[in-house]
Amino acid sequence: MLIDQKKINVKAGKGKKGRMSILSKKNILRLIEDNDIYKPKYWMFDGQDGGKHSNRSDHKIFHKAVEALKVNPYKSVYILRCSFATHLLERGMPT
Repeated sequence: MLIDQKKINVKAGKGKKGRMSILSKKNILRLIEDNDIYKPKYWMFDGQDGGKHSNRSDHKIFHKAVEALKVNPYKSVYILRCSFATHLLERGMPT
């Protein structure tokens, strides 16, 4: 994590590609706090058995959040990622 630049390096994401993404100050503070509490060994978000989360697990977590927030139940992790990119472009963020 590049805290001073508000960036995070995502390794082996979708398509097994690495990429940089931005983080808000609020999310950076939350990640630091979670890191201090859970002390992950390798993955930022360890799975139940210490390995990485499966795609299915990620989708379950996302859909629980959608239900709790009572927002459009037809949302998906993919749409969330696309929406994030679209909103950045709309605000003039360089690609």
